[in-house]
Amino acid sequence: MHEAEQFFLSAITRFPEEPAGHRSLAVHYNHRQFYGESAVHAFTYLKKVGASGIDTLMAIDSIQQLDGHSIDMLETLYALIIGVSHLDKTAVFHATASANQGIQYEMLHATLREDSDDTLYAKFDERISNMLEHGLYAAVYDDSEEKIYRYVFRDMCRDMTIRHAGWRAYPDYIRLRFLYFKQLLLRD
Repeated sequence: MHEAEQFFLSAITRFPEEPAGHRSLAVHYNHRQFYGESAVHAFTYLKKVGASGIDTLMAIDSIQQLDGHSIDMLETLYALIIGVSHLDKTAVFHATASANQGIQYEMLHATLREDSDDTLYAKFDERISNMLEHGLYAAVYDDSEEKIYRYVFRDMCRDMTIRHAGWRAYPDYIRLRFLYFKQLLLRD
């Protein structure tokens, strides 16, 4: 057992209510490519912190960026994100949800084959739709000076619709951009 691992485990034993030990163990196990143990400690950390604020969304985003997750784990993280519904009018909420759906989209895209069934394509389309929708609202609620989510949405919207559907995607692209400007005007 690594010395760092012993240190974190003794911290959890001595201070069972403190969530930081679980967060540290999740990162440690992920670096060692023990993804199951990493996920267990990451979820324990989130349970102890509670799905309550921006910090939770940032923790979920950090966890979902780690390598080795299954689709089931990412779906569970997405459910946790949606569980912080009182922050649904913030850019961080929608950016975290969009990133989650983007990761799931890439994982599903890697499994596509010519003989894939309609169920996989339905999941694939759902992820694209959720990713673009959350990206749109992240851009709408972006109050920062840099307006980075607005640029990200513009590029994501263009790339996702046109890259996957070609020229026939222009009506969808125009519809999404129109919806974005409509939501932006309704918000202000």
